[in-house]
Amino acid sequence: MSFPVLGTMRNGGLVNGLPVWTQPDGPGTPVYPQQHLGERVALFVMPFCSHWSNTLNVTIEQSAPDVQSAILSCPLCTCVVRIMTPASLYLDNNVNFILLP
Repeated sequence: MSFPVLGTMRNGGLVNGLPVWTQPDGPGTPVYPQQHLGERVALFVMPFCSHWSNTLNVTIEQSAPDVQSAILSCPLCTCVVRIMTPASLYLDNNVNFILLP
C-alpha cells in the first residue's frame, strides 16, 4: 500500500471489498453518500469529505526509512484529513492540544 494523499480515501471507497464510497470530483472534494440530516449530530465536520463525526481514525505509517507519520482520517469513509510528521506530534499537547482534523 502506498503512502496516503491528503483529501483522498485510504481504501478507495471499499468496505469489505464492496464499493460504498465515491469521490466523483476527485481529491479534496466531498465523498458520497453524505449523511442524512438526522445523522449530522457530531461535533466536527471533516474537511474534504464533509462527513460529521466525534472521532478520527489515527494510524501510524512509515513515511521515510527512519520517520513515522500519523495519518488522521474520517472514521466513515477513510478520507485522509491530516498527516502529522513525525507521528509523535499528534500526542504533543503543545502542538495538537485537541485532536482535531
